[in-house]
Amino acid sequence: MEFPRIQIEQQFTRIQAQTIPRRFELHNELPQLTFERSQPHVEITRTPPQVQIDQTAARASVGFRKMVDLEAYQAQLAMQNSYEYIEKKAEEGDRIGAIENKENPIPDIALESAFPETPEINIASLPAERPQIDVTLGQLSFNFTPSTINYQFTPGSVSGEYQPSRVSISVVQQGYVKITPPPPKISLTV
Repeated sequence: MEFPRIQIEQQFTRIQAQTIPRRFELHNELPQLTFERSQPHVEITRTPPQVQIDQTAARASVGFRKMVDLEAYQAQLAMQNSYEYIEKKAEEGDRIGAIENKENPIPDIALESAFPETPEINIASLPAERPQIDVTLGQLSFNFTPSTINYQFTPGSVSGEYQPSRVSISVVQQGYVKITPPPPKISLTV
């Protein structure tokens, strides 16, 4: 006897899981410090000391005069010599005119004129007057400009991007169960 057979076909469901790992990215921008510096500056102004030595009076006392002073000295000496000569001639005239004296003054006057008095000689190796010394002190002035620093600071920044992990599941093959019953037996009897 033959038993009816049921046919069962089966296919399992197949799934596929795909994981995308998490991703974390950091972008770091470093801070920046820029600066510009000017050098310090010192300006120094100096006037040197001055020493002025005037030796005119000292040299004149030894006999070395400037031309202008020499001309004035010679003019004064000439005037003095003129006055002395006039005085001497006036005295000689008075001596000749004094008739109350019984002597003849002309030989004495001629002798005095022929042999005048020896002049006074003065040899000076050092000047009689000191030179004039004027001292003007020097000056020192300065102007100080300090250095300057100009800076610009840009702070750093940190930015991040986070992407969480994902699991993607998809069905690759659908599962099923197929049951095929046996063909019916029909008896046709009449």
